[in-house]
Amino acid sequence: MNYDILHELIDKAQEYETQTGQKLEKDDLAIFSEWLYVQTHSRVSKSNTSEEIKLEPTGETLDSIIGKFIGFMYRFAKFYTKKALEDSPLTTLDDFTYLGSIMLKEGSTKTEIIDYHIHEKTTGIEILKRLKRNGFITEKKSEKDKRSKSLFITEAGKGIFFAHVGRMQKIGELIVGDLEESEKRQLISLLNRLNDFHQPIYHENKKESFEMLLSFRK
Repeated sequence: MNYDILHELIDKAQEYETQTGQKLEKDDLAIFSEWLYVQTHSRVSKSNTSEEIKLEPTGETLDSIIGKFIGFMYRFAKFYTKKALEDSPLTTLDDFTYLGSIMLKEGSTKTEIIDYHIHEKTTGIEILKRLKRNGFITEKKSEKDKRSKSLFITEAGKGIFFAHVGRMQKIGELIVGDLEESEKRQLISLLNRLNDFHQPIYHENKKESFEMLLSFRK
């Protein structure tokens, strides 16, 4: 047996734990395999043989760079969506995603839909008003809470939703750019971990101070 390979695997496992900040467990082998594939099969850039992360001399950190690029991705998605929805009664990406959520979560209350989309209440209410005004959704008194109203998608809402599904899928393809299949899976895994980290902070600690929220950092 070539024990050099085992030594290299151990080195890679240590590198994985350093990069991800997580101890590698038996159940993580599939994720580790994808990470290892990306590390060993990453494509060489046309201009550089290795991609280096350069920090700006303005106090930029790896964390702030990640936050910056996540923000950029959101703005790119809004830009592409605006183009895709030209001449459509749907005006934003939120209009489309709210319709999809109401269709899948039929009978949900306004608060449940707004919380699902991680929106401020005023923002979510405006989106719902717009959809109702266009005849895409309707509301009835909630059976779970008589003080609330349950949301339902109309036939017109289903029609406009499915009429735009194809374009929205194309936006998704455009957003991920030239990432390979393994890179997409690794990105989904990382984003899913971040989502799992932030969901309880957002939904259970909305009224806490900024200083208190910082205590959730690992």
